[in-house]
This record gives sequence, structure tokens and C-alpha cells, in this order.
Amino acid sequence: MVNVTEISVIPDVNTSLMVSKTTTEAVASMFGPVFTKNAVKYTLEFEAQKLGENPPKGIETLDGAVEYIQKNINRYPDGVCSIVYGMAKTERVLEGYSASGSKRMAFNAVKKVMEDSGMLSSLQGSADQIFDAIAKFHELNSFLKVIPPNRFERQDNGAKMIVKNCTCKDACRKLAGEDFSRIIGGKECIILINHCAAAEIITGKRCDYKLEKFDQPACEGKIYAKEE
Repeated sequence: MVNVTEISVIPDVNTSLMVSKTTTEAVASMFGPVFTKNAVKYTLEFEAQKLGENPPKGIETLDGAVEYIQKNINRYPDGVCSIVYGMAKTERVLEGYSASGSKRMAFNAVKKVMEDSGMLSSLQGSADQIFDAIAKFHELNSFLKVIPPNRFERQDNGAKMIVKNCTCKDACRKLAGEDFSRIIGGKECIILINHCAAAEIITGKRCDYKLEKFDQPACEGKIYAKEE
């Protein structure tokens, strides 16, 4: 039995940006135009701050925000953090501090990635254990290359996560500084959120997650099945 699944490949920046853009568009379809407007605003503010300049004027679309990030990728290589922050900040502003929006956002995003890859039907129901579902999600990432490097270890009721050099950490640090947390306690984690969504989609079980260590310097957490 395999007890460890690991991603070591660095994500492809442009693919990650496109997936993040698609995710934002999917969430905007639920919230309406106000989500896109705010996501663009916060994305540009974050990116400009990292570049040491004022946010550009006249950019009002997600395409424009992504182009701004891509144009400056040599100056700020972790530009995907800008759009991750923009999405998370907007979701918090619109829904408050409940984690429901983040989980729904991740579920829809991961499902869309699986659909676009043509693997959704073959993945759904292909594993009944959380760890095995995460291992299959990692196989999908082997050619998508959108997930930051991480390691998951099998546990009785789920899986333990260890992330040493997360490409989303800049966004998480800023959100943590703004006291962005879950209503049940603990900090949010984009890696745990997406893997939790993947586990739910593949196993059909209700799952949850908890970030236990943040930026120490690694991040550690777990995904587990919720009691019915």
C-alpha cells in the first residue's frame, strides 16, 4: 500500500494563471458582476504592491488583470498569488468570514479542471479513501502542473499535508495579516481547500480540512472525512 504521494514539479505560471482566471469566472457566475469587479481591483492592488508601483488605471477585466501579471512575471515570478489573493479577498468581502464560499469556490474550480482535462467521469468514484483520491489528483497534476509542491501522508481518517515552498505563500501571508480565517477557527489554505474539494469529488464523501502549522517555515495540515 502506498502511504505517501508527493508533487515536486514547479507549477507552470501561465497555466496556473489561466486556471485561476477560469476559477474566478466560475465564481463570478454565482455572485454576479460585482465579484469580477472586486476581484480585478484586489488582484491589481496586490500585484502593484509587489512591483512597488501604483495599480494601473483602465483595467476592468480579468483578461486585463492577467495580462498585467504576465507582463511583469520577470519582476514578480509568483504573480499567481495576485489573482489568488484577489479571489479570496473578494469572497470574504461578499460573504464574510464563513468558509462556505471558499469551499464551494474550490469544489467548482477543481471540478472544472477535471472536466476540462476529460478525466472527470473516470475519476469520480475511483477511490473511497481520502489519501487514494489525493494520489489520483496528483496524477492529474503531473501534466497540468498547477499545484505547488507538496507531500501527503496517509492517516487513518484521511491524509496529512506538508508544504515546504508554496508558490501561494505571499497571498496567504497577506490574508493572514488581515485576519482572514475560518468561522470554525484556523487559517485558510488554498492547497488544503483544493485537495479537500478533489477528495470530495473523487470519493463522494463529505470532507473537511485544518491548517495546523502556517509558515514555520513549512505549512502542515490535514484532510479528513466528516462524520455523517
